[in-house]
Amino acid sequence: MEILGFNIGHDGHICSIKDGKLIYSYENEKDNGARYSSTSLTAAVTHSLQGFMNSDCIAVSGWAEGLHPTGYPIDGGYLGLNVAEKTLSTPGKNFTWVECSHEVSHIVSSYAMSKWADTDSCYVLLWEGYIGNFYFIDSNLNITLLEKILESPGLRYAFAYGLADPSFNLRPGYARLGDAGKMMALTGYGRKKKPTTAQQYALDYILSCESAITTLDKKDLLSSPLYNIGVESTEFCDFAKMLSDRLFEIFLDKVTHHVTTMHPLVISGGCGLNCEWNTNWRNSGLFSDVFIPPCTNDTGVGIGASAIAQKKITGKVAVDWSVYSGQNFVFDTEITKFSMSKLDFREICRLLLNGEVICWVQGRCEIGPRALGNRSMLAAPFDKETAEKINRIKQREKFRPVAPVCLQEDASLHFEGCIESKFMLEFFRVINPDLQAVTHIDGTARVQTVSHQDNVTLYQLLCEFKKQTGVGVLCNTSLNEKGKGFINRLSDLEEFCANKSINRFVVNDVMYTARSEEFQDCEST
Repeated sequence: MEILGFNIGHDGHICSIKDGKLIYSYENEKDNGARYSSTSLTAAVTHSLQGFMNSDCIAVSGWAEGLHPTGYPIDGGYLGLNVAEKTLSTPGKNFTWVECSHEVSHIVSSYAMSKWADTDSCYVLLWEGYIGNFYFIDSNLNITLLEKILESPGLRYAFAYGLADPSFNLRPGYARLGDAGKMMALTGYGRKKKPTTAQQYALDYILSCESAITTLDKKDLLSSPLYNIGVESTEFCDFAKMLSDRLFEIFLDKVTHHVTTMHPLVISGGCGLNCEWNTNWRNSGLFSDVFIPPCTNDTGVGIGASAIAQKKITGKVAVDWSVYSGQNFVFDTEITKFSMSKLDFREICRLLLNGEVICWVQGRCEIGPRALGNRSMLAAPFDKETAEKINRIKQREKFRPVAPVCLQEDASLHFEGCIESKFMLEFFRVINPDLQAVTHIDGTARVQTVSHQDNVTLYQLLCEFKKQTGVGVLCNTSLNEKGKGFINRLSDLEEFCANKSINRFVVNDVMYTARSEEFQDCEST
């Protein structure tokens, strides 16, 4: 039994679940495409045509027309827990067609990917750009809305960045999709202190309105000292910390009221990418465990729709999945600017210790927005200048931290309380003072742990780096150009490395070295 799932909104993707296993989830941005892009017709045809006639079911996560999630529903709509099923007849083939709301697709995605699917009940927190709700879901997929806590938590959070940024000029009720991640970085620079009168006014304006999408307007705060103050200013960093803490407190207060028995919590929605909030939920003591899938944002809703369809057809919602279920790397060109040699872990580690940043490609790319060792840029973790170099290459703001990837068995040696963190979705305090490149200003890091079973090649590289340095940790950031998704074809990768003066990249078991670098090495000898 095979199901094709579609997300037609932003973070568009197409996925396939066959006999309970995720076969692939292809995201539209994951070929050097624009970040957050919707599913294109070309992508839909390219990725689904071959398997279409073999599929038993089509599952679609819905959206809404216009500028507001309450707009006219498209293929299941945005809001509600509605699921519709019908039969689609084509010559020689009948399909089950399932349309799910965006909301219910989110909820079921995180539950179906958790280890509790089909066996245990869970609390579900869905907080994203528009929805901010708390639910209870049982093993039969009965979903109870416990409370609508706060509309538009993600929009409110990201809007604050625009308030301080002189370049922000979007229409009222809008925020830029990338600003929430920048806010998360800036909160680390903030001091925990009592708000000034002006800061309190801005907090109340952002958090107290009933409908952020119809109310928030930067011009309303024209007289605020925070208006265009600059996102890196001390005053705004303090405000970012205040807003982050207060937003979490609002949800914690409401959630605590509804948690009457100890169950696990699954988190869905773009706010599930906020590592500080995820850590706070785990440390809250309210839940027996916490799970956030790597595709907690809209990159998971197609999987959620497919899991709902699977439940209707087979009675089971659980999905067997791997984070490395994205696109295969495309070999579309003959290399001209780089020479090829066999991958040598010892040589790679030597180059890393010599200060090089190396682009690292293995197998299929990751689902969700985090690079977890298959579409990564790697570097040694010891010098702060390394993080600055990576941010220059990626054209990122200098306040953005670089994450570490670590041997799972060694994680607690370097990061306080870290036993396992496979998807880079929680913060841990750094306890190894040598790891300067991956230590944020507040002393934390967004850790990814790797076992031999998770990613064999990356694990082997970390083991060799530990052999040479005593530390099985590397810098790991996503392999992408500014404003785009992962680089996923050889022509783009060669051009990227040549333009950024990156002398080496690795694809599977082959290392590519810039021919100009070879000449320099010969000259030096």
